[in-house]
Amino acid sequence: MPNDVIITPASKQISFQDGSNTVKTMTISTTTIQIDGLNVGRGTANLVSNTVFGVGAFANNTTGATNIAIGSGSLRSNTSGFSNIAIGTNAMRLNQIGHSCTAVGRDALENSNGFNATLGFAQHCAFGTRALNKNTTGQSNNAFGYFALYNNTIGQYNCGFGSRALNNNTTGNENVAVGNQSLQLNTIGSANTAVGYQVLYNNLTGKQNTAVGNGSLYNNTSGFLNSAFGYKSLRSNTIGVKNSSFGSYSLYSNTTGNNNTAFGYKSLYSNTVGLLNCSFGFYSMVSNVSGNYNSAFGIRALSAVTTGKRNHAFGYKALESNTTNDNNAFGYYALKNNTTGFANNAFGYKALSANISGFRNTGIGHLSLTTNTTGTYNTAVGNLSLNLNTGGTLNVAVGSEALYSNTTASSNTAVGAGAIYTNTTGTNNVAVGYQALYTANTSGNVAVGYTALQSCTTGGNNTAIGYQAGLNSPTTGTNNTMIGNGSAPSAVGASNEVTLGNSSITALRCQVTTITTLSDFRDKTDINDIQLGLGFVEKIRPVTFKWDRREWYTDGNRDGSKKDSVIQAGFIAQELKALQEAENATYLKLVYESNPDKLEATPGNLMIPLIKAVQELSAKVKTLEAKVQILESK
Repeated sequence: MPNDVIITPASKQISFQDGSNTVKTMTISTTTIQIDGLNVGRGTANLVSNTVFGVGAFANNTTGATNIAIGSGSLRSNTSGFSNIAIGTNAMRLNQIGHSCTAVGRDALENSNGFNATLGFAQHCAFGTRALNKNTTGQSNNAFGYFALYNNTIGQYNCGFGSRALNNNTTGNENVAVGNQSLQLNTIGSANTAVGYQVLYNNLTGKQNTAVGNGSLYNNTSGFLNSAFGYKSLRSNTIGVKNSSFGSYSLYSNTTGNNNTAFGYKSLYSNTVGLLNCSFGFYSMVSNVSGNYNSAFGIRALSAVTTGKRNHAFGYKALESNTTNDNNAFGYYALKNNTTGFANNAFGYKALSANISGFRNTGIGHLSLTTNTTGTYNTAVGNLSLNLNTGGTLNVAVGSEALYSNTTASSNTAVGAGAIYTNTTGTNNVAVGYQALYTANTSGNVAVGYTALQSCTTGGNNTAIGYQAGLNSPTTGTNNTMIGNGSAPSAVGASNEVTLGNSSITALRCQVTTITTLSDFRDKTDINDIQLGLGFVEKIRPVTFKWDRREWYTDGNRDGSKKDSVIQAGFIAQELKALQEAENATYLKLVYESNPDKLEATPGNLMIPLIKAVQELSAKVKTLEAKVQILESK
């Protein structure tokens, strides 16, 4: 009979037969309705709080309540477990006494029995086909996604969100995986956090790692305490530990390097085994492979270093081209072009920016040593100090624009703003004071004091000590010594002079009153008795006078309005000059004519004819005494 309904009250069955003679049977009991083997109702034990739908679902329950089982074999073995939700074929199939678990998906939480002898009852959430499929006594795990936490057995407090997230985890604890295939191969690694596609994909035993960004820490196997934030950051790391990377491709190539920190796109990108490096900025230390103990802060800072060690770069492109060791650069473009130079220190905008192979240089200040390429052992402190130096060595410049123009000169010391400013090739100069030796381009000068030797150009081996000592003179003179405020030689081209003080000095004080000079017989020849004596001295005119200097007047024309009130004694240089010329005695050098416009007297040289005059007078006295004795004896 096609399309017939057969009711059998004794067996509580209703059968349906269609035209093809296929029979479908519905059996009604006190607990369930079974339709062709499909159970719908409360399940065994007939507890009103349970909901069952599926073949073999909730088949063995005794006291379990408030459960929901939907799907063939779901919660099949449950006896006393309560407040569970199992949706999907074989979801929570072997659970017996576990409670408060949620499994949605085919075979989700299939093997969990819901109890751990040490930790007690477990509360799991599993959403996805075979999520937490093999879990037995693992505690409080959450799995969301296809095969998420599939192999977990006793691991606890794990969270897997995404297809195959934490797929192979067995005993690992406290892991969080968010993203398809994140932490997929992890087995016993614990306390890892992975967010993104294939993040920490190959991790096996590594623990306490944190990775956020697709492919970050992808190859990590046993490395621990690593942090990776950014697309493929720390991707190649395998066993490296305690690394931190923030930025896409940061520390991308690192395999075994430890204790590295990278912030910025491709920062420390090529690092493989280098350790204890810090890199902050786009492309910072991008080429480093095995270099250790480096620090880079700034875009492209230390970007070319591969094996260099103990370098520190702070600023945009600081030490960008460096390959060697022990350099420190702080500032925009500081030591930018350095390649093989080592032990350099650069602090300031473009400090030592052109240096290539120079070593043991220190540049502190805006554009200090900025053009140095091969110079070594230089120290520049101050804005534009040693700015144009290229190959000069062993120079010291302290002060704004000190040794500014120096190019290849060496062994100069300049302390003070603008000190030795113009010098390019002069060597062995020392200048201390504002614009001391400012225009010099020569060697061997020492200037100490405000604008000391400021106008010296080509004169060498001069020494000036004091405020404005040698300010306008000498310019070309050499081997002069000037000591005191405003002291200067007799003329701009004067050489071999010693000047003590300026024209205002009224006393020259010393414990001894003579100057010792060389007078060794062994160093003299053509020795003759001097002929100048009393007759010469008698022609000398000592005078009294008052100073009325031409330089005291604006136009140099004296009118007596500025004459000094002090009466002094001395000689007239022009009279001494005329006398020694008339007596053919210019060898006495009674007049110093280095500056024809300002003649000077050397009265000390009169001692020789004065002694001769005394000798002649003494001879006359003796002759007269002899005559007196003869007269007195008569």
